[in-house]
Amino acid sequence: MVGLNSQWNYTRDREIQYSTLPPGNYTFIVSVLNDNGEWNGETSLKFTIATPFWKTWWFLIASVILLIAVLYWGINYWITYKHREKNKNEEINRLLLSLKLKALRAQMNPHFIFNVMNSIQHFVLYKNNEAAHRYLSKFSRLIRTILNNSDQNMILLSEEIKALELYLDLEAMRFEKRFDYEIRVDGNLDPDKTEIPSMLIQPYVENAIKHGILSSSRKGMIKIEISREHLFLKCIVEDNGIGRQKSAKTDALEEYRSFGTSITKERLSVINELYGNAIFEQVTDLYDENSEPAGTRIEIYIPYHHKTD
Repeated sequence: MVGLNSQWNYTRDREIQYSTLPPGNYTFIVSVLNDNGEWNGETSLKFTIATPFWKTWWFLIASVILLIAVLYWGINYWITYKHREKNKNEEINRLLLSLKLKALRAQMNPHFIFNVMNSIQHFVLYKNNEAAHRYLSKFSRLIRTILNNSDQNMILLSEEIKALELYLDLEAMRFEKRFDYEIRVDGNLDPDKTEIPSMLIQPYVENAIKHGILSSSRKGMIKIEISREHLFLKCIVEDNGIGRQKSAKTDALEEYRSFGTSITKERLSVINELYGNAIFEQVTDLYDENSEPAGTRIEIYIPYHHKTD
């Protein structure tokens, strides 16, 4: 069998089988020995065993391409699935955080509204109807502002300042001008183009009034300064009250402070997680020339957000 071997094979059988010939070209040569011991002439047969299609080069190339395509599709599907699941989880987390943020904001309003109602009752009982009317007018405007902002996590700085002014006016009337206030915004900052988390500054102002100004014998002063510092919006709330140490000695005030402070800190934590921001605060105790407590300054740093039209 030329193509398989070059040696003669001898047999007395009239048949011969080659069951495992590999693909290729062959020539089968046969010769017969007669009774006289002579070999007859050779007879040959040429044939070809084709290569199975699964061993052909085109099939191998196609298989490799198909394998690569399947792997690519599988990896792409897995990545897409994981990305979709991640987005779904992030969306759920954002929704939960947003609901939690609204719940925290909702906790901040009832005690303020309760105090306002007490003040209105005070004006009415003492027959100061004009003051009660002015108080109610400002209160209704503040409530309308709060309600307008309640469904928004980010509002314009101008809206936050408007709410702060109304709140401070109400508190000044309520406590019979025990303090003055001043709000200054850097001239390079456009309040109508700058966004800020809603009701973020108000709790700090409330703490300054309740735990600093009202416990002091001198007339109080609240200063609020807002400016831009690099990539941050810097908000300063400063009072000339009794300071944190003296304020902490009063149990009732300390209980109230812990409630308001805990909600504020939790809000900051939720806002940071919701927006991936890095809002943080710095508290500085102020002292006079005699090293006596002269108030508190709180600096709040908020990532700057410019509203796009």
